[in-house]
This record gives sequence, structure tokens and C-alpha cells, in this order.
Amino acid sequence: MNKNNEQMDDLLKQMKEDLKINEFDLIGECRNAPNVTQKYLELFYNENRKLKKIKVKLDEVEGNRYQYYRKDFEIKLTSSADIMRFVNKDAEYLKVKRIWVEQSSFTEFLTSVVQNFRDRLFQLRNQVELKKIENMGV
Repeated sequence: MNKNNEQMDDLLKQMKEDLKINEFDLIGECRNAPNVTQKYLELFYNENRKLKKIKVKLDEVEGNRYQYYRKDFEIKLTSSADIMRFVNKDAEYLKVKRIWVEQSSFTEFLTSVVQNFRDRLFQLRNQVELKKIENMGV
């Protein structure tokens, strides 16, 4: 199991706990909601920065491998499509591409996590409104 899968499993467990709303302490939940949401926004931001750095590295490796197959490769390749076929099968390129794909998946996952916490803010607001309505009926 790779690091991102383990991180996602741990994050899912933590997220399930953080998404729970204590109906008996809505004031505390409302006070704590921005902090919890911020925690996941910061995680998303940091992981998205990593993704961008990996993408820069991937582009660099692709460019270097492209130049190698265009100029220094033992077989004369003339078309860009032929060169890219070799680049896309190159071990160095594939190694960085795999890291980029994994990080991209993790970042997409974090996007949905952040959305869940934004939705939680609306759920809290709705529960507070329901409590107000219930208390008016008393």
C-alpha cells in the first residue's frame, strides 16, 4: 500500500469523526467549525503545492527525455509522435508520472474532503435554525 492510500485511509477515519455534529452542543460545533474546516483547507493547500512541484518535475523530465530521443538516441526519430511514444515508455519519465498520478488522485480526494466540510457548515446552520423553530414552539 502506498503512502497516499494510507494517508487517505487515516484521513477518512479522522474526517468521519470531524464531520459528526453533536446536536446537544451546536454552539460549540459552530465555534469549532471554522477551525476544523481550516485544518482540511491547509492540508489541501499543502498537497496541491506538492502536486504543482511534481508537475514541474514531470515536465522537466519529459523535456529532457524528448531531447534525448530527438538528438542522442541510436534510432533516428523524425516525427514528434514517434519521439513522444518513446518518452511515454521511458523508465525515468514513468517513475515521475506515477508519482504525479498518485499525488493528483490524493489532491482530488482532498478537494472532495474540503467540499464535505463546506457542506457541514450549511448543515450546522440548518440545525441551528431547526432548534430555533423547535424552541419557538415551546
